[in-house]
Amino acid sequence: MVAEVTVLKDLQGALEQQRMSLEALHRRQSELSEENAALRECLESLGILCGQAFLSRLHRRRLERVLSRHPMSQTQATLEAVLRTSELAVTVASYSGPSFCQSRAAARGIWVSTPELDRLFPASIYVVGGAGSVSNRPLRTLECFSPATKQCETRAPMLQPRCVCAAVACGDAIYAIGGRGVDGQSLDSVECYYPAKDVWVPAPPLKSCSGWLAATGAWGGVCVAGGDRDEANLDYLDSVEFFQPSLRCWIPLPPMGTARWASAAAFTASAAPFTEGAAFVAGGYGRGEKFGEKVLSSVECLALGSKGWRRLPCLPSPRAAHAMSAVAGKLYVAGGLGLKDQPLYSVERFDLHLGRWEVGGNDTDRQCSPDSGEA
Repeated sequence: MVAEVTVLKDLQGALEQQRMSLEALHRRQSELSEENAALRECLESLGILCGQAFLSRLHRRRLERVLSRHPMSQTQATLEAVLRTSELAVTVASYSGPSFCQSRAAARGIWVSTPELDRLFPASIYVVGGAGSVSNRPLRTLECFSPATKQCETRAPMLQPRCVCAAVACGDAIYAIGGRGVDGQSLDSVECYYPAKDVWVPAPPLKSCSGWLAATGAWGGVCVAGGDRDEANLDYLDSVEFFQPSLRCWIPLPPMGTARWASAAAFTASAAPFTEGAAFVAGGYGRGEKFGEKVLSSVECLALGSKGWRRLPCLPSPRAAHAMSAVAGKLYVAGGLGLKDQPLYSVERFDLHLGRWEVGGNDTDRQCSPDSGEA
């Protein structure tokens, strides 16, 4: 009996030592994660490290490690080929979640499973914040519209009222970014909404407070560009930031060639010639001649691994406060305000492969004039 008690105490002591060792390792891992994030921010702020290139190489190294442990022969099927089988694509998607559809391989093979995936992940449209129709004050409201049921319902309100903010769906969450608060000042705060739990939680703030900023889901995270700190003093931004959900931090990216606000952003995961994915920003308001303001037609893009923004053919119609989306290798721009703040009802399409704009069935290849001051 005495021996059994002694053995039990020894086991309890060993377990306690293991617990303390695991806690110490966990603390050290957290410290190393923070140090790594701080080091990356320093290197990126100095222009030594490109955030997208770092993440791309990190992914490749992890993939190489997995392949070394589980080698595949040349005769085995690729992921793209596997996903062309409807049953397998639906099975993979059910375990991976909605973010599965953002994969380039999935996008190429998933078309055969679209009806099943629509039922697996029913689409919804969310309306975040804005200004009240009577008071014109920022709102905390969140509404969800289901195209399948044609019903609209109110969801949990945001933590903070905000208007002219950006809203981006990323993974299983929706991010409300920046905007203006009840005092009219630009916000740097960010909130994260989880539809499955109907709850908002705070997210790391932007490095630069901004209203009227453009944002899009990109490279597995969120990319925001431009905006304004003080509309009255023409304090416009050319800054660009990228939020990596796994690291819970904002990473500075190369600034745009043109400072702008009320622009629009979109992202394509795979489209020639941007096979590694690229973010696009178009239009908005910018600085004009004699310290004035003008509506922009310039378009810029940032490809994965590049050191700066690339200039593209300009919009056929200058516009601001508009919408833009990337679909099947084309950019679509719709609505907004044109010259003299006149409402626009037109839709323009840019073919990424051909490198030209299409308006009303007619092709255009309009370039910015050398003296336009646009990038």
